Amino acid sequence: MSWNLLPSSIETLDCDDCTSLESFSCPSRAYASRRSGGFTFKFSNCFRIVENELHSDVLEAIVLGIQLVASIPKFLDPEQGGSLGPVNAYDAFVPGSTIPSWFIHQSMGSSSVKVKVELPPDWYNTKLMGLVVCAVVDDREGYTGIIYFCVEEAGVYNTIHMRISMKANHMWFAYRSVGNLESKSNGEFGKQSGAMTVLFRMYRMGEHIEVEKCGVRLVYDQKEGECSFSYPSLPQIHAPLSFF
Repeated sequence: MSWNLLPSSIETLDCDDCTSLESFSCPSRAYASRRSGGFTFKFSNCFRIVENELHSDVLEAIVLGIQLVASIPKFLDPEQGGSLGPVNAYDAFVPGSTIPSWFIHQSMGSSSVKVKVELPPDWYNTKLMGLVVCAVVDDREGYTGIIYFCVEEAGVYNTIHMRISMKANHMWFAYRSVGNLESKSNGEFGKQSGAMTVLFRMYRMGEHIEVEKCGVRLVYDQKEGECSFSYPSLPQIHAPLSFF
């Protein structure tokens, strides 16, 4: 399959149980002009794309996708009463169990896992672009389920629906822009001070399933310097990002 043939209008790609899939990349043009909406990429049980989990092409593609979505400049949307844009999201679901080390705020699991992020006084500034999270989950019962994270103090809920039929641990990567978080919290997200608590939970058919690990990181625009992702082969992008 040639990933270059994917249309720039792509929003969702579902490749569950594709045993022949060996790599993944989404054309950068798909991210370039997306001022709203989101991207969802699901690779349940696609084990060949992550045979070398820590250095696989698919994880690099996910990181690059988050970088590109987070690099879309912020703006005030007159059609939405001057609210902050872009209202963007990025989700990817892939096999794996190792949360990258650049998620400096991490926690081990239970049926509900909380990650506490200490906030400096000036954390909510013009360079803040959004929030990126990662969670490791494992459920092999074969039901449709939901995984979500919640910024508790702001009442922000973000979910991804998936067909759960995992043969090993999988990871959910999720990015939400500041505009997205403010929209879902009715403007409460930026009012937090001292600390931010992010709750992770997964459930199906009314039953909570263990979230084994999770990580959180704030994303900032940084015009000078390089982003702190630990993937040396990642290409440069026009607006480097830093991660608090």
